[in-house]
Amino acid sequence: MELRKRERILNAPLYGVIWSISFPLILNNLIQTLYNLADGVWLGQLGKIEFSATAFVWPIIFLFVSFGFGISVAGVSLLSRLIGGKKYKEASDYSNHLFITAGLIALIFSVLGYLFTPHMVAGMGAVEKLYACSVIYLRITFLGYPAVIFFFVFQSMMNAQGDTKSTTVVSGFCMIVNAVLDPFFIFDTIPWFGLKGLHLGIQGAAYATILTQYIMMILGYAVIHFRSKAFNFYFYRFKLQWNKIKKILRIGFPAAIGQSGSALGFLIMNIFITAYGTDVLAAYSMVNRITGLLSQPSMGFGGALTGIVGQNIGADQMPRAKEAFQKTVILSLIFSVTGAVLMYLFRFSVLSFFLKDAGGPVLKEAVTYMIYSIPIIPLMGIFNALIGAFNGSGNTKYSMHMTLGRLWVMRIPMIFIFSKLTSLGSEGIWLSMLLSNLLTVLYGYVLYFLGSWEKKTL
Repeated sequence: MELRKRERILNAPLYGVIWSISFPLILNNLIQTLYNLADGVWLGQLGKIEFSATAFVWPIIFLFVSFGFGISVAGVSLLSRLIGGKKYKEASDYSNHLFITAGLIALIFSVLGYLFTPHMVAGMGAVEKLYACSVIYLRITFLGYPAVIFFFVFQSMMNAQGDTKSTTVVSGFCMIVNAVLDPFFIFDTIPWFGLKGLHLGIQGAAYATILTQYIMMILGYAVIHFRSKAFNFYFYRFKLQWNKIKKILRIGFPAAIGQSGSALGFLIMNIFITAYGTDVLAAYSMVNRITGLLSQPSMGFGGALTGIVGQNIGADQMPRAKEAFQKTVILSLIFSVTGAVLMYLFRFSVLSFFLKDAGGPVLKEAVTYMIYSIPIIPLMGIFNALIGAFNGSGNTKYSMHMTLGRLWVMRIPMIFIFSKLTSLGSEGIWLSMLLSNLLTVLYGYVLYFLGSWEKKTL
């Protein structure tokens, strides 16, 4: 299987290759987004505060998950190039080191996250009921952190081979499990069905999610064990090699820093947004869920591009790697522009779906943010393609520059300036998000055309 996929990635028509690899990733990303949407829809039945709490703590979750994401990026980048160069034994050895590295990260950060949850939530400015709901949800979520990190590793190992279908099937199954467990854990009487539940409220949403995550981790391991011939775990005769750990960290660390820096930036943004009140926070939560859903195709294309670029560079086919990037941008723009137009046309119907009391100030803020988001969605399509190309070559420092610069160099200073020197109010936040994405994409293209990302890192 691995050999057939390798030959196709290196030789088959690129539009077909990109689509065949990215489509399962798009489905997988949609499924992951639906986890959050499921929590949001059910918690919206409890009230505005419960709904907002899940979005409020997401930057903290994102911050900690970023380190696992960095390991995943390193996995796809390293393993895809080794497979492209037919170095299967070395690829298997690296997979074992990826697992060990991920395990250490998962243990350390899950404990730290659980212990410091109250301090982090308080530091973000949450008070009263928002504080209580956020602490409850976040603390329980950290118990599922190891499962998330390990599944990232399993997913990266399969994606590096071009097999994006297997882990998508796992994610799809677990999404169904989560959708069933959510109302059972949250409500005393399940809405629309009248069945008795556990009545755990926001705690129930968190418990349902982490239970699903551990099921997903177990199934992810089963996929590697039974479907992949390229990788084998052999811990009984495992010999730790620090040079391999260092190489994983050298590639993964910039990606992790970029993502974690982005998460910290979103934490700061939450502080600004919270200062405008719960109506603005609820609007931000709603629109982000919708735009996140519409951005999944371009994220899938970008994720597929990482493995395609990696294998082609490993096989010394740089022109084909560049062609793959160009065609990925075209596909991303087709899907993102279509999604943005549909979002605008059906904006009132979509927004009203999420909150039963989505009227007045909340709806007004959400519509305003949505209008600013229309050009942001295509820009994020190009952004994801650039990140995919840089990660695939192993030059994750460029991805780091883009993700950190977008928030810390551009967006947060803009938000501060607009809040202090203009009368834009919350609209200054939405304008800052648009401008920062535009400038970041322009910067990414400069890095791309300069060509230094083409250098091999192995």
